[in-house]
Amino acid sequence: MLKDLVSKLTTEQKSLYAAIWRTLKTKGILLVEAPTGFGKTTLTLNTSLLFAQKKQFKVIYSARTHEECKKALKSLSLFNSSAKAIIIGGREKFCPMFPSTDPIVSSMFCNYLRSTESCPYFKNLIEKLSNWKDLPTIAEEICPYYLSRFTIEKYDLIAISYFYIF
Repeated sequence: MLKDLVSKLTTEQKSLYAAIWRTLKTKGILLVEAPTGFGKTTLTLNTSLLFAQKKQFKVIYSARTHEECKKALKSLSLFNSSAKAIIIGGREKFCPMFPSTDPIVSSMFCNYLRSTESCPYFKNLIEKLSNWKDLPTIAEEICPYYLSRFTIEKYDLIAISYFYIF
């Protein structure tokens, strides 16, 4: 299967694929420069994920914005459609009760709702998510922010914006 996928790459993309794999094996550093649309992100993410799965590691992908993380994760199916990926973000991005652009206000509101047991999404998460297989049927009823925190170990790839790292 992997050979079939690699055979569809251009010669230049195959060279990048080999360089990424070699760099991962030697724990080196690779600087990639190529034009927009070449497939740098797609190849890097998918090759890293294949390597990490063989070694039972996780891949952490970081980009400038939440939207850039989303875009990058759409490319996962090129090599590995079975990979589980999640984007980590703040309450201001994920709260279905109080979407806000202010992380401090979102955090305060979330803490208040949880402390007063007034957030149905958090309550549902605690009460209903007893089995990972339940997730597709209850996804819209549970808190996406805390879901990502409670289940992070189940994912092969974790995407996060620079904001949460630096």
